[in-house]
Amino acid sequence: MKLATRLALLFGVLASIFLGALTFLHAAQQRSAAKLRTEIANDKARQLARLVALSGNTLERFAADYTQWDEMCAFVLSHDPAWATINLEQSVASWGFHGVWVFDAARREIYRHQRAPFTAADLAAIPSAPLFARLCGTDRLHFFANSPRGLVEVRTAPIHPSDENRNGEPPRGWFMVARLWDEAQFAQLGTLTDSQVSLAPLPGASDPAMVETSQTLHDWSGQPLLRLTLRHTSPLLANMIAYDATEVALFLAFGLAFLGVATWFVHRWVHHPLRRIEASLQTGDPALAAPLQANRDEFGRIATLIRTAAAQRETLRREIADRTAAEQELRRTFAARAALGRDLHDGVIQSIYATGMTLQGAGQLIYDEPREAQRRLSTCVETLNRTITQLRSYIAGLEAPATPPVALADGLQRLLHEMHAARPVEYDVQVDPLLAAALPQDTIVQLLFIAREAVSNALRHSQATHIALGLDTAAGEPAFTVEDDGCGFDPGDAAGRGHGLDNMTRRAEEIGASLTLESVAGRGTRVRVELPWSGLESDRSVSTTSTP
Repeated sequence: MKLATRLALLFGVLASIFLGALTFLHAAQQRSAAKLRTEIANDKARQLARLVALSGNTLERFAADYTQWDEMCAFVLSHDPAWATINLEQSVASWGFHGVWVFDAARREIYRHQRAPFTAADLAAIPSAPLFARLCGTDRLHFFANSPRGLVEVRTAPIHPSDENRNGEPPRGWFMVARLWDEAQFAQLGTLTDSQVSLAPLPGASDPAMVETSQTLHDWSGQPLLRLTLRHTSPLLANMIAYDATEVALFLAFGLAFLGVATWFVHRWVHHPLRRIEASLQTGDPALAAPLQANRDEFGRIATLIRTAAAQRETLRREIADRTAAEQELRRTFAARAALGRDLHDGVIQSIYATGMTLQGAGQLIYDEPREAQRRLSTCVETLNRTITQLRSYIAGLEAPATPPVALADGLQRLLHEMHAARPVEYDVQVDPLLAAALPQDTIVQLLFIAREAVSNALRHSQATHIALGLDTAAGEPAFTVEDDGCGFDPGDAAGRGHGLDNMTRRAEEIGASLTLESVAGRGTRVRVELPWSGLESDRSVSTTSTP
């Protein structure tokens, strides 16, 4: 993994940790805000419940005062309107109530009074028949009801004499008082709770500091009638949310600043020097890392090491180049010496071998055939003169003398004429003239050397009586062969293997050919050189012919 990737991964991990911490902080702040919001909502709910209960208590006290009263019992019997005007209508107005009803023991309505804004028609349905059945009992009821003018709060109580000990007697009648929840009532609740209070759903609020709670108002049967909604904007919650937002913003700004500064310093102190060092090492140019040498840190020491290594590498390169040149020169010298040895072995030494065998034959003919002996001696002299000339050329130039251009057939005839003087055997030469004409001169020279070595081996070692030389394409590929009918030998016997066979193999390889040696004890020897078509100088088709 590259260092840049590792640094990116490190900063990714740091960013993930930072985001995780920021998320945890924000979640903790949200939990704290939610807890505070819940506490404020519960407090406002308790305030609203107490105020609603307090509103009902005034009705309850009024109803208790007027139902536990002997005069009210007398009014139920007398139906005196003057007494009702003085004691009921004026009291309802002073207490801020809006309606009062009185029923006798026979459950008949004997008195009803509605104060503005109510009219007789507004409260005509109060009480309803089911409510009236529930009203005329011993329970004291507290409930809410709808009216054309709005929400109405109602209290009921049975009428008894002033003596509380007589409360166990049947009621003398029943009493009901009502109050309208008008805008002033809701405004008073809002002022007391520092909130907005309404029966209708309040419009949606986007303020996160807004707290909303509600209380259910029930009808006479205990069923939910309406919901009283309270919405409060808490300064404490607003300050807490603003503080939390500021804290998150500062934390985020600090984290981004830290990552930005850390990234800049890592790029300046680590990534940029590494890029210079990498480029210097890739291109091999120590100048790219040279500006880092003035730094008193690890990168400065590395840059110095790069400069030192570059100087050592240049010295080593020059030394390697010098040694390579010397090695190549030495190889050329060894190759020249090997070639010179092959040429001496295949040329001069074979000529000397042939001369030796010719002298042996001439010595046997001196007395019986003096003329033939004289001819062979002349041939030996000519051969020795040519050998001396070759040796002088080797000594003068320490390399094989340049061979004059010669045709393959002519070279073979001259070679066989020289060898025939050493030992008379039957020779058979078959050369395809078109194929021979297409051979390069280097190939002809190497084939003549191979032929000289093969014929010399046949004359000296195999006691052959017939030697055949040929150049043809009988097997589909151009090939040069030397075959004798001598005693043969085992090619796998390394003890009897001299330089001649290795020299023939190397000469074949130098012209891109391959040499195969086939020999069986008692059945002669066959040397075959398979030539490549690509080594021929002519692209014309070659047919096989025989030349005796």
